[in-house]
Amino acid sequence: MIWVFAEDTDPHADMVIHVLESRGSEVLRINPERLDERLCELSYGLNADGQIEGHLTYLKRQADLADVEAVFCRNYYFQFAEDSEEKNADDLLIAKGLKAAFISLCECLDCKWVNAPWDKDSCENKARQMQIAMSLGFNVPDLPITNLAESLREF
Repeated sequence: MIWVFAEDTDPHADMVIHVLESRGSEVLRINPERLDERLCELSYGLNADGQIEGHLTYLKRQADLADVEAVFCRNYYFQFAEDSEEKNADDLLIAKGLKAAFISLCECLDCKWVNAPWDKDSCENKARQMQIAMSLGFNVPDLPITNLAESLREF
C-alpha cells in the first residue's frame, strides 16, 4: 500500500494516484489537515524487534501498518491542531495529541518516503547543505552567516 498525503484538491497528487493505481498499487490518500474528522481509528505499537505494528482506519478504509511500502508527502500541515478562538482547551489538547500520535507513527514507519517532512528543513538550510557537500568531497567556498555589515565587508 502507498499512502499519499495531500489536500482534497491537488491535481499533482491526483495524477500520481492515477498512475499508481493504473500500475496496480493500492493507494490511500490522507489529508493531514482534516485528520481529526476522517481518522476513525489509530492503534499501533512497537513489537519486540522495534518494528511498528497496528492499523488505522481512515474514511472507512483500514490499513495495516505493516503493508505501507511508501509515502508520497505533498501536505504535512495539521491545521486542526492549531490554536484558535473556536477551540476550547480540551478540544485543543485532543487535537494536539492526535497530531503527535500520527507524526510519531509516520516517523516510525519502515518504508520509502518521497518528500519526508523531517528532511525538508535540512533541504532549506544552506549551512547544512554546504556541510553535506563538503563531506561528499565537493569544493565549497567559505560561507559567512552574519547580521553584521562589517563582517560581511571583511569577507
